[in-house]
Amino acid sequence: MESLSRIGSGLGVPLSADACTSNFDRISYARVLVKMDVTKKLVRELKIKDPSGRVMKQEVTYDWVLEYCHTCLKVGHNCPLKQPKQTAPPPKGRQFKHQEWKHRPGKEMAIDNLTKDAPKLLSSILALASRHIRGLNKAYKQNELKNFIRGNKVALIAVIEHRVKQHNAERTIREITQSWGWCHNYDSSNKERIWVLWDPGLVNFVEISKTAQFIHGIVQINTMRMEFSFTAIYGLRTIADRKVLWADLRNIAAQQQGPWLAMRDYNTILSEKDGELGNPVQEVEIRDFGDFLLDTGMTEMRTVGRSFTWTNGHTFSRIDRAIINADWAMRYCHLEATFMDHGFSDHSPLAIKLEEQRDGGLKTIQKQVRGSAMERVWCKLKFIKGKMKQLNRTEYGGVAEKIQNLRQQISEL
Repeated sequence: MESLSRIGSGLGVPLSADACTSNFDRISYARVLVKMDVTKKLVRELKIKDPSGRVMKQEVTYDWVLEYCHTCLKVGHNCPLKQPKQTAPPPKGRQFKHQEWKHRPGKEMAIDNLTKDAPKLLSSILALASRHIRGLNKAYKQNELKNFIRGNKVALIAVIEHRVKQHNAERTIREITQSWGWCHNYDSSNKERIWVLWDPGLVNFVEISKTAQFIHGIVQINTMRMEFSFTAIYGLRTIADRKVLWADLRNIAAQQQGPWLAMRDYNTILSEKDGELGNPVQEVEIRDFGDFLLDTGMTEMRTVGRSFTWTNGHTFSRIDRAIINADWAMRYCHLEATFMDHGFSDHSPLAIKLEEQRDGGLKTIQKQVRGSAMERVWCKLKFIKGKMKQLNRTEYGGVAEKIQNLRQQISEL
């Protein structure tokens, strides 16, 4: 079994062997469970040296291989290569030309531009998010963050523990976002800890203060008439360092007016149940966090998704949170925070979707068209077709992906 364990270590992290292999009931082959990195090429054979020094090749087969797409960096599928389109030969026989309406002289057809004047029927959805990414210098992590921002319609994101040096920060950020605004806490910390990025076309972020453990500022979303304070948190590891964090946050709370959201990695749990799958919890570790919430009147935002937000593969805990004050709870009580799948990080991404209120009731769009009866029908149908396509894209696009996300949430309950 020791030799078998060494062979498994050449593939990845050996976890267990099946009963027949452990009891030596089957001698034709050995079957083991190994934890492997799906982003790397699978090993099909290993070179083994016996005690006499002879080198042999050991074949490795897999009961099941998870698909991994190297194009979009996601598991579960493999994007096919794009094939050049082949044009079909023209059909034989009688051919019909595509017909279009032509306007006769003297009959003017006026099509009103109703796009900007029509009432807005669809809601506008933006998201605030934060991701804990250890080492953003790697290209595949930059691509993952770019896809996360695009896929979740993120307008503002806090990036924690990126480990990008200050002289490389601008270049790295432009690989992810072309023209977004950003701020940092390089001046307060030499550990390359916190960025705040935002889309200036949708959001305005005004930095107020920063330390080695947070960046605090004001968020303004003009399209939704929203304004609130936002703090990106990355608590340090020791209790003594976090005491400085609690003192700074108390000073902000004493001067705070209006809604306030403080979220991300506090590096400590709030109760024993937040670390029940890890090491025993001591009361001194959770006392300061509880006292801070009690003194400031802040509370945890309603959350959905994963119960434990951090893992190293053996220990699980809930050290990431979204904390809000009473003004936020009263004004934005319908919002909730979502802890998503870890992806390539050991922390779960945290996102809050901000949805603009919908206009109530059904509304009609009038279309004024001149011309003959059939011309008016044709133009109105063409106009409605474009509106229906827009409705389908915004409201019903990505249904399969939404269903998959809901199934994942149900399986985690």
